[in-house]
Amino acid sequence: MFTEQLRRATLRGPDRIALFDNDAAVSYAQLDRSVHRLAGAMLQSGIVPGDRVGLTLRNACHHLIAALALMRIGCAHVILATHDPRPVRAELAARCRLSCVVADQSSDAPDQVSLLVPDFDRVFADAGLDRTSLPSVENESVALLATSSGSTGRAKIVPLTQRQLYNQTLAANWPQSPQTLCCPISVQFYAGQRQHLQMLCLGHATVLWDRVKVSLVEAFSRHGVTVASLSSAQARGLVDEARNNSTGPLLPHVRMRLFGSLIGQTLREAIRETVTPNFEVIYGATECGLIAWAGPEAEQEGPGWLGRPQAGISVEVLDDDGRQLAPGETGTFRIRTPGMVDGYFDDDALTAKMFRNGWFYPGDVGRLTSDGLLFLDGRADDIMNLSGVKVSPAEIQAVAEAFPGVIDCVAFPLRSAVHGDVPLLAVAADSGMDVAALLKYCRDRLGIRAPRRILRLDRLPRNAAGKIDYRELQILVSTNS
Repeated sequence: MFTEQLRRATLRGPDRIALFDNDAAVSYAQLDRSVHRLAGAMLQSGIVPGDRVGLTLRNACHHLIAALALMRIGCAHVILATHDPRPVRAELAARCRLSCVVADQSSDAPDQVSLLVPDFDRVFADAGLDRTSLPSVENESVALLATSSGSTGRAKIVPLTQRQLYNQTLAANWPQSPQTLCCPISVQFYAGQRQHLQMLCLGHATVLWDRVKVSLVEAFSRHGVTVASLSSAQARGLVDEARNNSTGPLLPHVRMRLFGSLIGQTLREAIRETVTPNFEVIYGATECGLIAWAGPEAEQEGPGWLGRPQAGISVEVLDDDGRQLAPGETGTFRIRTPGMVDGYFDDDALTAKMFRNGWFYPGDVGRLTSDGLLFLDGRADDIMNLSGVKVSPAEIQAVAEAFPGVIDCVAFPLRSAVHGDVPLLAVAADSGMDVAALLKYCRDRLGIRAPRRILRLDRLPRNAAGKIDYRELQILVSTNS
C-alpha cells in the first residue's frame, strides 16, 4: 500500500521533481526506476521477502532509495545509524535478528551479519534490472522497524506495516497541493526519514539538505521550499539567524512544522516575529503517528496547548485507577489512531504496559477541555514528587520562558533521599539576564513548585535529534555545585 503510492505518484507526473539532492534534481520517473533496479539487485544478492535488513548509509539519497527498495520486495529495514557507536549498532542488529546489512563501507557490518555494499551508480545505470519481476507485497507485511528512546535506556523497536505507514501518512496533516519539503533532521533518524518518505508517498518534492555545502536558509531559497519540518533546536537556529540578518520575517511564505510538543511561548513568538507566521506544533508518537497539531493561535490558549485531535483519532484522559476523567481534569492520556501499531518488536512486558484493549498509553499527562482542546503538561515519568507535592516541569518552564532575556530553558529534578525530586532549572539567556531576579520571579508565581536552583549555561545540552540530554545536565549540575 505505501510503496504502491510511489508508483501512483510516478504515473500522475513522471517528470515532476521527487528529490533535490544537493544540485541534482531527481524526477519521480528516475526515482521509481532507481528503486526498482536496486530492488532487483538486492534480490540477486540473496535478500528475500520477509528478511529484516539493516541500513547503514551515509548518503541520504541512497538511504531513501534503499528503504523504498526493501519495502518494495517485502523486507523490513531498521536504521543502524553511523552516529551510533559500533556496539550499539551490533546490539540492535542482534535484537532485530538481521539477515543482512546494506552499507556504503565494508567496515560497517556488525559481527555475524552478512554485508551488502552496492555499487549504486552501476546499479542505477543497469537497464537490464528493469526486467526483474518483483514479488507482490502484502499491506500487512512489516515495512520497517522504527527505534525510539526508552525510559530504561533500552531502545524501543516499533514494527510498522505498509498499511500503518500509509495510514499515518494520511493523518499527518500534510498539504494537499504540490509542495516542496525541507527536513534538516538526518534520514539516519527515523523522525527525519519519515518526513521524506511521507512526502514522496503523497507525490510532493523533498530536499535532502547537506549542511556542509549550503546553509539551511540558502537551501530553502535555492529549491523553493514551502514546508519545513524542524526540531525546536533547529527552529532556534533560524531565529538567531533571522535576528542577525533580517529586519522582517526570514521565511514568511514557508509553513513550518515543529516537532517537540512542549515548545514554549517565547520560542513560538520569536518564530512568528522573525522567521514565519505560518508555523504549527506537532504532537505525535512513533507508535501511532500524528495525534494533534496547533498553529500560531496556540499562544492565546496558554502553555501546553496541542490544538484539537485530528479527525478519526480518539484521546481520553484517565485518573490513576484508569477511570475516564471529566473535561478539564488532569490525568494520563490514552490514544487510538488508524495508524497505531499493536506493540513492540521484542518486549512483551512493555507491550502489555503501553497497549491495552486497543488503546496506546504513551505516558503523557494533560487535560482535554469540554470544547475539545488538548493540553500537555509533560510525561508521567517527568512529573516530580517534591515531598508529596506534584511538580510539572512544563509549568516551571512556562513561567521561566516569560521572563525577559530567557532564550531556552528546561526544568528537571535533582534526586534527594529526604525530599524526593528537587526541581532545578537550566537556562540559556541573554548576557544581561539576572539569575537571582529570575529565581525570585519563579518563586513569586510558583511558590513551593519553584526551582530551588538555576543553572545558567551558554546553551542547553541536546543530542543529535535535538532532544535535551538529561544525563549531561546531571553532570553539569555536579560539576557546578
